[in-house]
Amino acid sequence: MRAIVQSTLSPKPGQATTYQRVEQPEDYSRPWAIVRLLPDLRHYTVARFFNRQDAEDHRRFLHRYMPASEFQVVFDVPNSREPEDQT
Repeated sequence: MRAIVQSTLSPKPGQATTYQRVEQPEDYSRPWAIVRLLPDLRHYTVARFFNRQDAEDHRRFLHRYMPASEFQVVFDVPNSREPEDQT
C-alpha cells in the first residue's frame, strides 16, 4: 500500500503531472477581485477581497513573484439579481 501511495505522489522523470482545477462559486460578499489577464481576451479570477486596499496589496505581491503575468483589480458585482415574484 505504501508503495502505491509513494508512486502516486512522486512523479517519474519525464512524466507530466496534471493539476485539477477546482471551481468555487463566486462570493459576492467580497466584491473586489484580482483577475489574471490571459491571451484571447480571457481572464481568471485569482482571489476576492472585502476591500480594495487588500486587493491592491495582494496584486503587488503577485506581480513581484510572477512578473510576466498581468493582473488587474476589479470591482465585480453580480450582473442581475434573481427576479422577485410579483404576484
